[in-house]
Amino acid sequence: MTDRYWGKRGDEEEIQLKDDQDILDLYKSLWQNYDGTESGLKQIVISVLAYEKVWGINLNNVPMLTEAVTRYLLKIENLGMKEAIK
Repeated sequence: MTDRYWGKRGDEEEIQLKDDQDILDLYKSLWQNYDGTESGLKQIVISVLAYEKVWGINLNNVPMLTEAVTRYLLKIENLGMKEAIK
């Protein structure tokens, strides 16, 4: 039996997350261990971009990608999605 993972859209609407179990487990583990710091956020990005099973390659080797994704994720964390995409 697999775990069911739920996320939130906005402040209230819960949505069931659907993906391969190993990916859901990876994201759950990474976010549970996130310490709220920028370096912690960068570690999440590095781990996700390194997951070759999904991407076929280690995307951390793409110049500037790790830094760009970290910067945008930091904006989302600090400002929320709506403000970050403005």
